[in-house]
Amino acid sequence: MHALERRPFAAVLLGVALLALFIATAIGCATVSPMAPAQTAEQRAFALYGTFVVAEETAADLVQLPGLGAAQKAAIKDADAKAKPVADALMDAAREVFKIRGELEAGATTNDKLAVAVANLERWVGEATPKVQALVDSVRRK
Repeated sequence: MHALERRPFAAVLLGVALLALFIATAIGCATVSPMAPAQTAEQRAFALYGTFVVAEETAADLVQLPGLGAAQKAAIKDADAKAKPVADALMDAAREVFKIRGELEAGATTNDKLAVAVANLERWVGEATPKVQALVDSVRRK
């Protein structure tokens, strides 16, 4: 059993928060790619979700600025509205993979069920990536 698999989900979210702090320092860079070192579907999902959280928090701050134009605020809000549902679905899919991994370890399910859940998570990573990147880009254009 890997150490990550033994941790409760809250501990994993703490890891995401730490990753988000790291990403926050890079949000102004031309390319944000916390997924580069990620090896598993879960790692890619958490890295992407961390990026989303940082971008969304930054966006929330930006749209409160009085000097930001209405068009820029609208673009940021639109990008967030498109990214949020897929980011939330991404986390739901990641939770499902963790749950099934635990069930598999306990002998309560099969590798096939895990494979389907991981494939679903990969699909959500693929769907969320451009939407999260669009949110990051809208924040950068401030």
